[in-house]
Amino acid sequence: MTTATPQSLVEHALSTTTSERCVVIVQDTTSANLRWANNTLTTNGVMHGVGVTVIAFHGAGNASVSGTAASPEQVTALVEQADAGARSAQEAEDRADLIT
Repeated sequence: MTTATPQSLVEHALSTTTSERCVVIVQDTTSANLRWANNTLTTNGVMHGVGVTVIAFHGAGNASVSGTAASPEQVTALVEQADAGARSAQEAEDRADLIT
């Protein structure tokens, strides 16, 4: 099984979006649970997580969706939700243009 890189997930999201503008943030984290046993420090497992935030802009509306995603298919689902939300969103009172 090949693990998708954060960069490939971002590129996939940007190529998948149907919104006028899109921002994608991927956070890749790894942590270890440590514990003491018989006066010795040991590990109790290593965890890996990938969080993706998609912010879509369509006209005056925008929407953001966050979730965990490790595959392009999971990223596509987040992008589709953000795109749909941006299309149906009303303009915010404090809206400003996105800097290009």
